[in-house]
Amino acid sequence: MKKLVALFSMLFVALGPTVALAAETQLTWERSQMQQVVVDPAIAQSISELSLLGQGESLRFTAAPELTSDGKYIFQVLIPISFPLGTYSVNAIMNDGSVKNLSLIRVVEYQSQSYNPLTDPETVATLSITFFSLLAMWGLTDSLARRHDDFEGDQTTFDGVDGGAIGHKARDRRDFRRGLISSIYLDQLRSVATITSNKFSPLFSRLISDSSYLQYLLGSAVLVFPLLGALLGALAFQDIQGVGGITTPSFAIFATIIVLGAFDAGAGFIAAMVFGLCALTSQRFENVYDLRTYMGMCILWFAPSLIANATRALRESRKDSNWWERMTDVVVGSLITGWAIRCMTIGLDGFAHLKLPLGNQAATLGVIASIAVALRYLIEGYVNQKSHYYMAYLSPRNLNKHNPNFRIIGWFVKGLLFLFFAVSFLGATWQLWLGLTYVVLPSVVKVIKDKLPNSSALFQILPVGIPALVFMTVLGKIYYSFIQSLELDPASASRTIFVLAPIPGFVIGLLRLFGREPKAGDQRWYLRSNMKTVYRSGGVLLLSLYGALTLGLVG
Repeated sequence: MKKLVALFSMLFVALGPTVALAAETQLTWERSQMQQVVVDPAIAQSISELSLLGQGESLRFTAAPELTSDGKYIFQVLIPISFPLGTYSVNAIMNDGSVKNLSLIRVVEYQSQSYNPLTDPETVATLSITFFSLLAMWGLTDSLARRHDDFEGDQTTFDGVDGGAIGHKARDRRDFRRGLISSIYLDQLRSVATITSNKFSPLFSRLISDSSYLQYLLGSAVLVFPLLGALLGALAFQDIQGVGGITTPSFAIFATIIVLGAFDAGAGFIAAMVFGLCALTSQRFENVYDLRTYMGMCILWFAPSLIANATRALRESRKDSNWWERMTDVVVGSLITGWAIRCMTIGLDGFAHLKLPLGNQAATLGVIASIAVALRYLIEGYVNQKSHYYMAYLSPRNLNKHNPNFRIIGWFVKGLLFLFFAVSFLGATWQLWLGLTYVVLPSVVKVIKDKLPNSSALFQILPVGIPALVFMTVLGKIYYSFIQSLELDPASASRTIFVLAPIPGFVIGLLRLFGREPKAGDQRWYLRSNMKTVYRSGGVLLLSLYGALTLGLVG
């Protein structure tokens, strides 16, 4: 326990400088707009000239600043439509001849209004409730209810899979490959790479194995998907030419990459990498906002199938297969994935500090992702029923154990990414560090969960899955209503809801460590055979309630 405390403390200390860097004061201004900076009166009265400098250009602010009601001064400047794009500094020449750099400015092509998420508590509330609810639900996934492969042996070869398992021991291995251009070597490469890469990164292991079901149908022709990803990544970058910094490409290109990522997460990841490489070589990353926007797009492009699989397993075991459970997988997995994609798209505005045009299409992108994921469930279900042993070989579940050292690195990366994204919404405040605790601490404590006592009663009463989502969403809305009644300023309201939203999931997650499993031979109460009617009817009602809550029809 002492080692865990020390490790968690080190995480906070090590990530501190990153927060300071990511929170660098910078404004985003669009061309052809009147822009302004607010200056403290102690400095403003000593300024003789205020200018925007950079890119070989100089633009003076108005000589007579306006005085605000709280005693501060506003300097204004009109950014010409032909003003060069790029990063500038607001330089103040003082009365004594000294020069002060007041802030950094990113000048971009006119897209939409500049946006500060901290002044939009309603959006922060929606994103916080959704993010922490989904994070908690995935962390609370009942491992006993997860369906596994029928084959649990050595999955690096077909030994023990093709022979006794189906009664044709002498059968040629290629009989299990029905693709257009079958390749034993490609099959073996994917299987071994999936198993071995898990030692270093479970994420990369999943990206490698994700399109295995397509390999059964297409054989070596499945390689067209990563090639298509590379092409779309290049087209996406070409589409943002003429716009300063990093922004979203057209809706058609963006939606196509999301669909590609739903069918093959690895191809979506390649699209993101090609886009990033083009942007890097073209020197388009000018500040932290560009980097956040790019990383947000990356997640959207390869996350759909990962979100779906974390919600309801994409692959089922034939032993446990029944039409009700499979249709539940399709409906729940696709709907939650679509909702997550919608919220993540809205979140891009907060990363860019701009109201991006794509934000107006967030709901449509969510619907498109839902449909694509639903098709993915059906296709993968068909392939698994046709040859689940081949699927067990090509994307096995028995993987190399995640190396403890790389697990620690993973915690640091997870914390780093959370801070990097969240600081864009909150700034460098104590609420940010409390949020990091909510995100990282459960993962750290899970290492010693087997040493903790287990309560079967606690296991039965703790909500998981859709019930947990409904519970946390309802509480989140209650929190937001309470905060609205306090009449706080927008920034304080945003930070407060961010702190309150994750509390239910955080508490349930910690209690889950003490309620890990039921009594021997038992299962969750609503999965018992005599509760089938309650389970099915209650599931439909709870799913409908969750949909109504997220769409704002209830509450």
